[in-house]
Amino acid sequence: MRRTADGDRGSAAVDRGSATVVMVGVVTATMLLAAALLAAAGTRVALVRSQGAADAAAVAGAAAAVGLVRGEPCVAADHAARGNGARVSSCDVADAVVRVRVRLRAGLVDVEAAALAGPPTADASTHDADIDPAGIPVTVCMVCLSARRSSMSRSTRTRPRPRADSTIDQGVTCQARRSS
Repeated sequence: MRRTADGDRGSAAVDRGSATVVMVGVVTATMLLAAALLAAAGTRVALVRSQGAADAAAVAGAAAAVGLVRGEPCVAADHAARGNGARVSSCDVADAVVRVRVRLRAGLVDVEAAALAGPPTADASTHDADIDPAGIPVTVCMVCLSARRSSMSRSTRTRPRPRADSTIDQGVTCQARRSS
């Protein structure tokens, strides 16, 4: 060790071990940043999953509302939401138009999404579904729910039942009306 003329240690002795402290700080900050980014990415994935569950629930409810699926519209919506890992927090049916809100658990938080589905109208904006009362963006799905008969003869069919031409009309398929 070096000593100066007045007996104090030099700067080389004072700096010993400071690089370790700086590296520990840098590594800790990097790990915290990575954890925050992973949490944000996980929440974004959960938001997308919840919107998909809301869309599926709304379409299933609308299909039940017009008789393409057996059961009550809100029961069909709940079944579709649970199949996507979510649960329905609210379900409203008015004239074959189904509006649902679903909740999905994402780690420590719940994420919500809303969707509206029903038969197509002349003007899709008449559903006024951009934002629901809780401030959650809503996806609007205009669904072609026309039933048609099978081309098989009645004698070869086991039981007659209506089938959907298309579960979702290809012209106005789930037009997202959200900002994200």
